[in-house]
Amino acid sequence: MTARISILCHTLSGNALGRAWVFFELLKDAFDVELVVSARPDARIWRPLERSGMQPRRWFVRTLPGFRWRAPELARELVTGDLIIAIKPRLHSFGLALAAKQVRERPVLLDIDDWELGFFSPWADAALAPFSWVSAASNVYTRWYFTRTHLADAITVTSTYLAERFGGTWVPHARSEDRQRKVSTGLSPHPLVMFVGTPRRHKGLADLVQAFRGVRTKGAELRIIGADRDRRLVAMAAADPRIVVEPSVSIDSMPEHLSQAWLVVIPQRDEAPSRAQLPAKLMDAMAYGKAIVSTDVGDIPRWLAGDAGVVVPPADPARLGAAIDELLGDGALRARLGENARQRFAELGSDRAVRPRLRALVEGLLSGPSSAGGNAPLALAPGF
Repeated sequence: MTARISILCHTLSGNALGRAWVFFELLKDAFDVELVVSARPDARIWRPLERSGMQPRRWFVRTLPGFRWRAPELARELVTGDLIIAIKPRLHSFGLALAAKQVRERPVLLDIDDWELGFFSPWADAALAPFSWVSAASNVYTRWYFTRTHLADAITVTSTYLAERFGGTWVPHARSEDRQRKVSTGLSPHPLVMFVGTPRRHKGLADLVQAFRGVRTKGAELRIIGADRDRRLVAMAAADPRIVVEPSVSIDSMPEHLSQAWLVVIPQRDEAPSRAQLPAKLMDAMAYGKAIVSTDVGDIPRWLAGDAGVVVPPADPARLGAAIDELLGDGALRARLGENARQRFAELGSDRAVRPRLRALVEGLLSGPSSAGGNAPLALAPGF
């Protein structure tokens, strides 16, 4: 009988759903996998996965007392897996997973792919009291669950920053090696620079807009995909007609968009969230064999080692703009960097490279938590 795995995610509309989808894709061929997501009845699926066909089981509780009261019932009704995977140490994922562990006696695998505590301030939580004590979505409880990660039977992480704090098994944002074969369009006829992702301060988009103002390559255009709701960024970009800010695109249409780019820019700033984070769009760009310009933050230099990309200092628009200009003017260099990026991705971040590690961990947990190795220090792949 095929073992069942329940993947729990705290949101249907946020990019954490993308991480849940990574686990779903890596495990669906060997296990019966279900997605259980906290979401209001009218909540819409995160834009990039709107066309994925996923049909997660939904539940929603507004307050902490409501969650405490209903958690055992929800765990029995919704979390039916032989193994429970919680995406992020959040109340609506890890909290429900721990409740299910207690009432159903199932092992829990906790995935940590971000330093969530770097996104909000304890002072804001204090200012919102007592409302911040009542809401089940409060950051107060995210902080609390970060102190309870040891209650998981095993942990997975995406970066060495997180590994230093939690140990665990390294599971990057894996992508299919076949993705680049779905490309239906070629390079843009004019020099096209592209950023794809969710706009947040640590993503360095303001630096990118400033850097592009100094780009002198004739006909160059910058497309920022996924940031159309960031009014401040849209206003900044409006000052340069060569910069276009667009809505998010679905995952299945990503090859069509990225195939047009001459190069991809990932301008992370040197802040705690970005040091901990592995940008998912770095994986996409590498999988599609794109020339990449990024910044010396977190694990990015490791991923782009071996001449797989150009790395510049963070928060340095002048250096970033110069690197963009250089690559736009050198097609041979772009081709070499892109091919090296594709090869490095295949070795480290492809589903072929990542799936055996995750499946071994899952099978160990299904056999018994003690055989899964617990939360031992991180073992990185060779060459990383």
